[in-house]
Amino acid sequence: MTNTDAAQSNSDFLPGVNCWRAEHASRVAYLRNADAYYHELARSIRAARRSVRILGWDFDRRIRLVRGRPDDKVDPCTLGELLLGCVEAQPELEIRILVWDKAPIFANTLEDLDILKTVRLEHPRIHVTLDADHPTLSSHHQKIVVVDDCVAYSGGIDLTRARWDTAEHATEDERRIAPGEHPYRPYHDVQMLVDSDAAAALGELCRIRWSRANGESEQARESAAADAGDGSSDPWPQGLEPDARDVDVAISRTEPEWNGHEEVREIERLYHGQIAAARRHIFIEQQYFTDSGICDALCRRLGEKDGPEVLLIMPRDTTGLLARLTMESLLPERLRRLRDADRFGRFRAFYPDAPGIPSTQGESINVHTKLLIIDDEILRVGSANLNGKSMWMDTECDLSVNAHDDAALAESIAALRHSLIAELLACDPERVAQAERDGASWGEAIEKLCDPDKRTLRPLEPKAPRWWVTLVGWLPARTTTQSDFLAAAQERGDASQRKDNGTEPQNEDRRRRWPVLGAVAVLLILAAMWSWGPLANMADPDVLAGTIRSSTWAGPVLLGLYCVGVLLMAPVHLLHVVAGLALGLREGMLWAAIGTMVSAVLSYSVGALTGEDVLQRRFGSRVAGLSERAGRSGLRGALVLRLLPGLPFGLVNIAFGASPVKFSTYMYATALIMLPSLLAIAVFGERAQAAWRDPSVASVAILAATAVALLGGVWLFSRSLRRWSDDGRGPSKG
Repeated sequence: MTNTDAAQSNSDFLPGVNCWRAEHASRVAYLRNADAYYHELARSIRAARRSVRILGWDFDRRIRLVRGRPDDKVDPCTLGELLLGCVEAQPELEIRILVWDKAPIFANTLEDLDILKTVRLEHPRIHVTLDADHPTLSSHHQKIVVVDDCVAYSGGIDLTRARWDTAEHATEDERRIAPGEHPYRPYHDVQMLVDSDAAAALGELCRIRWSRANGESEQARESAAADAGDGSSDPWPQGLEPDARDVDVAISRTEPEWNGHEEVREIERLYHGQIAAARRHIFIEQQYFTDSGICDALCRRLGEKDGPEVLLIMPRDTTGLLARLTMESLLPERLRRLRDADRFGRFRAFYPDAPGIPSTQGESINVHTKLLIIDDEILRVGSANLNGKSMWMDTECDLSVNAHDDAALAESIAALRHSLIAELLACDPERVAQAERDGASWGEAIEKLCDPDKRTLRPLEPKAPRWWVTLVGWLPARTTTQSDFLAAAQERGDASQRKDNGTEPQNEDRRRRWPVLGAVAVLLILAAMWSWGPLANMADPDVLAGTIRSSTWAGPVLLGLYCVGVLLMAPVHLLHVVAGLALGLREGMLWAAIGTMVSAVLSYSVGALTGEDVLQRRFGSRVAGLSERAGRSGLRGALVLRLLPGLPFGLVNIAFGASPVKFSTYMYATALIMLPSLLAIAVFGERAQAAWRDPSVASVAILAATAVALLGGVWLFSRSLRRWSDDGRGPSKG
């Protein structure tokens, strides 16, 4: 098989593996931004005769779909007014609206909690359901509208406030006002419009979701003919020229395992196949980028000598406290991994900026798109973000087309990409195309066209302290590899057999999901408190020491600091300094010894819970290999692992816990290495204080002798341990 054949097989649509269905569409249109989407949707809804089905993460009947375009064919009105007017005018029209029953943790305002206030429409043929048919912390995230089963809109844009904008992304636009008269920053997104069989399939998906949310039997196919009408009308927006004709559209989903329904991860598998298929370029526009498996897939391609260029466009900042504490906090580590893997200078990340965006609204144009373009041959538009929730927790829907040998489709995909880049650079699409024809890579073309004095793209460099990026890299992450994608068809066949035999194993990832999520949430909250909250001014050792010293329970407070600090990968020697400043050298080093051993037990337990697979994936082959040999070599091997240079105390402890090293051996090795140094600090520190108070010849001489003795003792002790562990019976150096 040639490289081209292999790439094509990776990107093929395989129903039941990387997509639900692949259906024909006579017409396909790409709608940039909610201005274009809302405008065409209003015309389709006005043409509806039998049914309008709406699936959304959010919905607000008060938004205005039509906002004064020169080519408007519909009078300005709100979404609610449009829907009510249509059911009054069409006696057979039924409208069904399914909206996520939003959890309080995701609400940005009190208004978000009162969902019915923005969704309810009083009419017997307008039916509204709040979708709660999902696990805790999951959400319904699909954004689909299907009209008469003849046309369907799907992508990243909800029918709700703070979504509308034009392709000009003007800093000030009086039409970009949310209900309640709240202006918001420029907003960038894409929706895809399809017709014929592809639209009918999306109508079936809507009916299935409606049935589940309402606890009804799934009569999806049986009701399709009634929704489709008699064919006398065409809800395709009149005058809208399709971007592509006669293509197959793949519908890929994410659905969590829930309420008797199997887990669906078609979106994730298709991402891995499409990334593996790329020959020259990977173009991504995304709101979030935190999924570790997708990051790994891109890193592998960047590490290839002849791999593709990767271009990522994202917002500079996110909206909402929860997103800042999770998505925005995880992004810097993912970008670091991509840049570390970029051996050949093929990765670039940008954010779109516009002069004059008020600081109260955000730091950039808000990119909400979920779009992927591969080699100007594969186009993917959907609702799924590149994060774990969209890969395996939420309900999602992505649409994909693959040009293969269809030159017209490939040309339309390239034209869309040029338009998207030009839109964010405030230039003509032809200038983008010409810059690439002149020999520039996609990234170089952008850099040449950037004008800092107007709307432009700037390098994305999220601000985050190094310790935070390192910590995120050590957190266990759920990943999917290309081998998972290739084995998916076999897995489906085996699963039914295991289920019939009653031998299907429990999902290991599902068993570990909640403890890992809980641990991540605790770490994120702690990190936020240290960065922005009430603990932000306490990161200095002097401040910490003063706080502990003033406490009635100074010793236990110091002990708690060791436990938290070691898990957050704080340097253990910094904690020793705080202990000495807070309680004095003698008492401080005593509590430091206790804190060192207690935190060693705690972090060892974390490693034991996460397991050997996490040790290999997160900490690398060097630590994993040494820990395995250490487990076979008893105390000698444990001492080698403990004496490894350049690794944080907490990291080594977690590595011990995930290794075959016995707990008793681990504690003995920890005591042998750590406690003598604390004793040395206490003895030398007291001699130094005495010399400072009485700088006589005798006191200085005693201090010098103590220093020589301690240094000599430490050197002899360390050398003896290393020789003992390397005498031919212990593990070899790695």
